[in-house]
Amino acid sequence: MTPEEKITDIETYLDIAEALQTRREAPPPPRLEDESDTEYLIRTCDCEDCQPTPNPLHLLNFTFTQETMSAPTLWPIFLLRHGESAANADERTVDADPAQIPLTAKGIQQATLAAQLFAARPVPHLIVCSPMRRAKQTAAPLVEMFPDAVLEEWPIHELTYLSPEKCHNTTSADRKPMAEAYRQRNDPDWVEGPGAESFNQFLARVEDAATNIQTRRQKTVVMVGHNQFFTALLHRLEQGRMPTMAEFWPLADGNMKNGEVRKVKNP
Repeated sequence: MTPEEKITDIETYLDIAEALQTRREAPPPPRLEDESDTEYLIRTCDCEDCQPTPNPLHLLNFTFTQETMSAPTLWPIFLLRHGESAANADERTVDADPAQIPLTAKGIQQATLAAQLFAARPVPHLIVCSPMRRAKQTAAPLVEMFPDAVLEEWPIHELTYLSPEKCHNTTSADRKPMAEAYRQRNDPDWVEGPGAESFNQFLARVEDAATNIQTRRQKTVVMVGHNQFFTALLHRLEQGRMPTMAEFWPLADGNMKNGEVRKVKNP
């Protein structure tokens, strides 16, 4: 890459902009009102390490400018997984209702940093949030940053495959044997206990969300939710079908980190 080169690939721009934003001392690149009719000019340092591809460690040397051109693009869908929750930190679930599990201090910081990433992305026009407390807490900085965005709550919460009453006052280590037993059973219609749902019931929620997000797209969409739900939704939107139960678990394990932002490919 030369010290001054035009980047017309939006994915390249977003990848570099997101990496830059992870460097706390770096100023955010300019906010994009939308992705249409825009090309991006990247100025890089001219050291050997940045030729021909920019060295991510040198992102502080990059600045971003915009120039108008005709390059219409589809409005994107971004997925934001909630920040670290008490359950993610292996704390005991002191509330009988799993929907009330809060973010940790680290999770709140992750939510703030995730919202700041959108300074380099198109302004969200629709923010869809899970009803879970940890998702709402994660969405709060984003909602504050973009007060004109439409905010809606959809049932895009996590797969509830274990009965909440059995999980009350437990840690993730306590729940591990129950989770493994559920996976080994491999029955998509089985409901483990009161308050739980079957895998097929979960997929029905995912299908509803996939349909709604395609028909309700209001320019840029950001969905704030959970790893397992987003794993199934990504498979549905990008592969054109739902994952089987056997396919799902390997995909879901560690798919999205807390506070991670991911753009849906070719929805």
